[in-house]
Amino acid sequence: MKRIIFTLIIVILFTIVIAGCGKASAPTTPSERKTVNGITNEWTKLENDTSLMVTNIDIDPDYDSNTGVNPGKKVIAVMVKVKNEGNMVKIYKKSDFILKDSEGVMYQDDQGIKTLSFYTEDVKPEETTEGRIGFVVPIAETKFTFIYQGALGDIAIDLSKGE
Repeated sequence: MKRIIFTLIIVILFTIVIAGCGKASAPTTPSERKTVNGITNEWTKLENDTSLMVTNIDIDPDYDSNTGVNPGKKVIAVMVKVKNEGNMVKIYKKSDFILKDSEGVMYQDDQGIKTLSFYTEDVKPEETTEGRIGFVVPIAETKFTFIYQGALGDIAIDLSKGE
């Protein structure tokens, strides 16, 4: 009796393995990042991650950290407030933020610009912090989107609206 049960179990397992061979598993796609759009001077919330508000935008058309002049370039300094909407402590860094122009070109924080330090430590849930992040961009470009790249998605603030 034990031998028959053992043989049946082996046959069932063999059948399952054979039936599964040759079948392609359903392709898995990475979960899509959600993007929440907002405007300046209003809180925009990425659920369970972060709320962000752009409070001020300063444009210096002739700035260069070394000489004070940079032909063809200007600086856009974005003052932001962020609130930890998650349930764990977060660290926000300047590299979490980018500036994107109307052509899709992305700009990172320029380390040479004297900005308020935006590297934070231990922002607890429901706590808020603020800072200024600077970008060197072409002087002719006028339309920008400020983007926070969070763990669960992005917050995109159109800098041409709500000013």
